[in-house]
Amino acid sequence: MKLKLSDKRVEAGPRTVIEWSPDSVRLYEPGAKEPVQSRIPDLPALLGGRPVVVVLSRRSAFVRTTRLPDAAKADVAKILALQLDGLFPVAASELAVDFVMTEDRNVDGRLAIVVAAPTQIIEDVRNELSALNIERILPLALGGELIAQNLELESGAIIEECDEGLSIDVIAGGHLRASRVVPKLANASEIQQEIAKSFAMAKAESGSVIAAGNLLFDGLTRSVADTSLIAISQNPPDLHLEPPQVSAKRQQILLDARKRLAMFMIVAAIGVIAVVYDIRQTGAESTSKVENSWTARIRELKNTKTSIQSRLTKLTALDTTLDRAFEAKQPLCDVATAFTNSVPQGLWLTGMSLERGKEGTVRGISTNNALLTKYLDTLAESDRFRDVKLLFANNSEIEGQPVVNFSITAHVIGNFPLIEAEKKKRKR
Repeated sequence: MKLKLSDKRVEAGPRTVIEWSPDSVRLYEPGAKEPVQSRIPDLPALLGGRPVVVVLSRRSAFVRTTRLPDAAKADVAKILALQLDGLFPVAASELAVDFVMTEDRNVDGRLAIVVAAPTQIIEDVRNELSALNIERILPLALGGELIAQNLELESGAIIEECDEGLSIDVIAGGHLRASRVVPKLANASEIQQEIAKSFAMAKAESGSVIAAGNLLFDGLTRSVADTSLIAISQNPPDLHLEPPQVSAKRQQILLDARKRLAMFMIVAAIGVIAVVYDIRQTGAESTSKVENSWTARIRELKNTKTSIQSRLTKLTALDTTLDRAFEAKQPLCDVATAFTNSVPQGLWLTGMSLERGKEGTVRGISTNNALLTKYLDTLAESDRFRDVKLLFANNSEIEGQPVVNFSITAHVIGNFPLIEAEKKKRKR
């Protein structure tokens, strides 16, 4: 079965695509041979309110693959957040991120395609194109995988000219494993060297070399007319980059809507109870059979009210949890960065454990006790931690060199748990 980028897609049908870069904007209409340079003020009149997919130029966004546990997306997102600093060259706190899980599974987990862009770039795009009906914001590099899928290419490289130079997208197992942009090269042998380097960086075996946009040079397996922009227009992936605060606001709006609905149901239930009670009072002369029937109905409505109030209590607790999650005093990625940035030369961290509501723990190796003492003092003087303690420091040797294995624990200031621990009931 052919692997797909995502089983869920944007509404069927070709899409108008805008390629955005810090220096220019290009508009591609479905069916056109190539995009055209456009001025941002002219776009609203050209599009007439139609939805558009915005793609970021290759140097404006990142695409990576990694193995993650095969779990619900919300749970996977929490695990991915701890790995972002190792995936991208920009601090996780400064990135807008989205991901999709593929059908590629092995003992290490499920392959995920992770896309990211600096938050500042996403905000610039939203501000500059605020007059447009933006449906998705995606990296242009995803088009390389879509071209490979159209060609049923399981492994190889997609080569394409772009404004920044020459893009090289490495495909392995039907999915994008690496994407690079190199300067435009006139010499075919230099292009082949860069392609070989790209396969090595992606840790993938060499395969077919496909040129997009009818590009021609020696050593090609095949040249096709499709470009990344055309491929995304025909089948845009279900990914969307947006600032973290926008995502949090959307979730808050959804939660507020549920709370309003719950309140409306409570008011409606109370109104029905009032009407039923009035009918019961005015119809006192009715038979006992009718009276018993309405009594049962009132009891049912009271049970409904109790159920709704219980749901409202849970939603209120969820609201509190969301506020705490999105307004954390210290995001765990920042705490991990603080632990790492304090490391002196000659000391290495080999492990780290960070959880909401718990002390942070780091493990490592030092070449001597003086460096370990220096690292402890640096953490103790930081305004991010308190109660810094050395759990153990054991002398050892690695290949004849003396080293010190250590473990340190510290209280992370402001690191509150997402869910309050339930108080134990007193035994009678």
